[in-house]
Amino acid sequence: MDKQRIPRYLCLIEELLRCSPGREEAVLSDNPDLLDADLLKMMKQRAAAEKDHDTVNRLNVLAQLLEEKLNPPSRGDREQLANKDQLDFLLKVLQATRDSQGNPQVVYPILQRNLAKLNDNLAAWLPTWATARLYEFGFAPALLSFSNLIAQFPLGNKASNMEIAIAGYETILKVLNSQNDPEIWAKIQNNWGNAYSDRVKGDQAENLEMAISAYQKALSVYTKEAFPADWANTQNNLGTAYWKRIKGDQAENLELAIAAYQKSLSVCTEKAFPTEWADTLNNLGMTYWKRIKGDKAENLELAITAYQKALSVFTKEAFSTKWADIQDNLGNAYSNRIEGDKAENLEMAITAYQRALLVYTKEAFPTEWADTQINLGNAYSSRIKGDKVDNSQKGNYHKKKGLEIIAPKALEELQFFTDILRATADSDGDPQIVYPLLEANLDKLNDNFADNLRLTITDLPEFSQGEPKAKEYMAMAIGDLCSLIQEFPLGNKASNMEIVIAVYQEALKVLTCDSNPKSWAALQNNLGISYLGRIRGNRADNLEYAIRHLNLALSVRTKEKFPDDWAATQTNLVNVYRNRVSENKSDNLEHAILCAEKALEVYSKEEFPSEWAKLQNNLAVAYNERIRGNRADNLEYAIAAYNLALEVHTKKDFPIDWAGAQQNLGNAYSNRIKGDKKENLEKFISCLTQALEVYTKENYPYQWAIIQNNLGTFYLGRIKGEKEENLEKSISCLTQALEVHTKENFPIDWAKVQINLGSAYIYRIKEDKEENLEKAIGYLTRALEVYTKEKFPDEWATIQRNLGGAYGYRSSGNMKDNLAQAIRYFTLVLEVHTKEDFPIQWARTQHNLGSAYVRLYNIRGSRVENLKNAILHFNRSLEIHTPQAHPIECLSISRRLGALHFTQGDWREAIDTYEQGITAVELSRSWASTDDRRQEILAEAIEVYQKQVQAYINTEQWDKAIETVERSKTRNLVELLANRDLYPKGDIPQEIIFQLDRLRRSIPSLERQ
Repeated sequence: MDKQRIPRYLCLIEELLRCSPGREEAVLSDNPDLLDADLLKMMKQRAAAEKDHDTVNRLNVLAQLLEEKLNPPSRGDREQLANKDQLDFLLKVLQATRDSQGNPQVVYPILQRNLAKLNDNLAAWLPTWATARLYEFGFAPALLSFSNLIAQFPLGNKASNMEIAIAGYETILKVLNSQNDPEIWAKIQNNWGNAYSDRVKGDQAENLEMAISAYQKALSVYTKEAFPADWANTQNNLGTAYWKRIKGDQAENLELAIAAYQKSLSVCTEKAFPTEWADTLNNLGMTYWKRIKGDKAENLELAITAYQKALSVFTKEAFSTKWADIQDNLGNAYSNRIEGDKAENLEMAITAYQRALLVYTKEAFPTEWADTQINLGNAYSSRIKGDKVDNSQKGNYHKKKGLEIIAPKALEELQFFTDILRATADSDGDPQIVYPLLEANLDKLNDNFADNLRLTITDLPEFSQGEPKAKEYMAMAIGDLCSLIQEFPLGNKASNMEIVIAVYQEALKVLTCDSNPKSWAALQNNLGISYLGRIRGNRADNLEYAIRHLNLALSVRTKEKFPDDWAATQTNLVNVYRNRVSENKSDNLEHAILCAEKALEVYSKEEFPSEWAKLQNNLAVAYNERIRGNRADNLEYAIAAYNLALEVHTKKDFPIDWAGAQQNLGNAYSNRIKGDKKENLEKFISCLTQALEVYTKENYPYQWAIIQNNLGTFYLGRIKGEKEENLEKSISCLTQALEVHTKENFPIDWAKVQINLGSAYIYRIKEDKEENLEKAIGYLTRALEVYTKEKFPDEWATIQRNLGGAYGYRSSGNMKDNLAQAIRYFTLVLEVHTKEDFPIQWARTQHNLGSAYVRLYNIRGSRVENLKNAILHFNRSLEIHTPQAHPIECLSISRRLGALHFTQGDWREAIDTYEQGITAVELSRSWASTDDRRQEILAEAIEVYQKQVQAYINTEQWDKAIETVERSKTRNLVELLANRDLYPKGDIPQEIIFQLDRLRRSIPSLERQ
């Protein structure tokens, strides 16, 4: 054995013993270089020498886990083991559970002797094996009792134990429901909720949602009147689940927790259920301590009152552990107390922590002892009474003691942080000085480093003892260092962001608005930016935190006192509001535009050219996405702003910004309503092609792939050139994008390309049509692996619409069934793409539905109903696709809707519909920049004019027919109108023939106009 490795082995073993249950595999994975036979040998030696029974069990489980990692069994060996040893064990333990009626004194020794068998394999195959035996006599009750026992079993691997319990509960619930045995069903739901609430594996947020759902189901049976005790217990459990909940609004979750605890206390009184009463009061106290709503001072008073009441039952003599836990909680409440004398509150906190340590000894409760030592250290560091130096020394002493157990590397990492912070301050934030230090310590830049900094950073002398000037100097250095870490190209980007956020948050605990307002505001601003760029956590919550911190910065950074800083924070708010997930999208974009306009009051082109140009770019993006106002005008504002940004951001001086603006400008042209659509799309390709001069695959692979995807999308809808060739170019560009945007590295971008490839194959002309459609469905289905309805509702809806399109074109199989499937997909789209939130997408889907019903109308069966549905959906689409807002779409829909009315002989409706289409044509012609393009637009719409003229003739509106011909200014219509096939039966008035002849003679001059 290498003697130099022995200290590292010992440290790793201690870390494994201290880590929370379920994290053992993660700790081992973090130290791959130490996983060898010598480590296994030392574990077994330590277990043989250890006297504490629980520690011996833990070491044996760890040794088993390490042995499996070092010598993983083959698949066949694992299956054989599961089929023999685990089956024998499970039968034995279930029989013992049944025979003893779930007596833990009988069952737990069996479990203790078979700790190695309590693993995920058992949980995985238990449901299949047990389901076939559920109807055997006594089996289901035994499985229920076993699941309850394993969930509470204190030994073995906690994570695996919970998986086995959950598997057991889920198996029983396959045959048990609230009708056939409601009381037992409710009990299982409550216990199942407890298992998910305590679950180690899986997504923690989803686990808590499962727990809440189970408790709510239990409460559908456990009413206050029928089962008061069970109802109160489940309310307490529900309160705890809401207290821990990750999803939803945190403030609202805490209110729901308080409500549940208070309901529980309406039954669990001190007299009737003293321990349950005290336990719920402790939970209620923790919730009030954490509460966001209401008055902070009042919440802390409510917490203190709840803790003190709980201590009347949980005495040190009768409930030593719970007593110590509440003393620690009481210390936290007094440390943060607002009411009363601050100095006296801290004395009360110190006393409470010291009391907790009477029970929480290092030997018996190492983790709780360490936590309380750190809390006591923080209280001493903040202490007002006594000698300042003595308090600081005591504070450092207690925190150091705690950190030696909880985070042994924290003190070492604090020294590393101190070194890079001083290097940053001494070099004025020079990356050439700081980056080599970071690169040499990449192993430290992880989430543990972020967590440890939260425990230690406020111990820096400049923070703990420094004067305002020293703190301000430290704040400036922290700002510079965090900016460098955010831009640091190496290490894990997500972890780097967590480190930055941790540093800002801890610094703001020491640097107050009253003592250092300018530095405080700078840190709030930077913290807001960090949340904007954060990778971890819930995106919506991160953006809300960003808004909160940026607005806090603005409470100091006013336009009058700090105009430059005020403008900088307004600029940051532009980006946050543009990306905001919560609240109304339309309102958010208006906020973004307002913030940009405010910033431009300070950032002029002359004084701040770079900031001005960036703002113009951001303003353009906001207008490009804007929902309110006229869509065509918004896009014109966006194009104008992008062009203004390019006046400063030239390719020579700002190549990256120039390329970004070209890319954005191209996207604006692709969406442009005014001007000629064909010309706009060609400008789009020109802008993106220019952007590729900077964004090469070698230097900027990600941006290169984004543009390839955009080009692929462009070729899908290109007007110029041959459609067949454009679609092949689209597929080529999109396929290239996938060279960079792989599912593993860029899952969201990968999914976007999958959607676009699906669209391209739907419309593809080359190769076999049916094969293309099957490929399209395959691409779209794969995109749904990433774009789920819950996480990405907008993109999910887009995929549903495209799938509807694919099935609508499908010819294999039964056409009627395919169209019915298409309609189902389109209907799903409207669950997300509502008229209020996504008006354009809503309108497009209404158009799709109309088209699908038209095709169904052309098939026998339910023709009248399909016709009515087609007309309904086309009319709905035209509510958004008006001639002024979307002339191209308006013309397309009007042509199809008008044809339906025309074939039915509904001349009035046909005339009104064709009038919308003609207005759209005339508007498009007025925006076209060349005579050739104007004639081309008119030629594409000739059928609409023809049908309108015929409809007027059929209703004997001769003057309107002539007026429509004059509006068209084309010889084809005049010649067509003179043809007798267009005339209704009977004589045509001579006056009409005379005017037609006059129009025929004037056509040459009209065409020259």
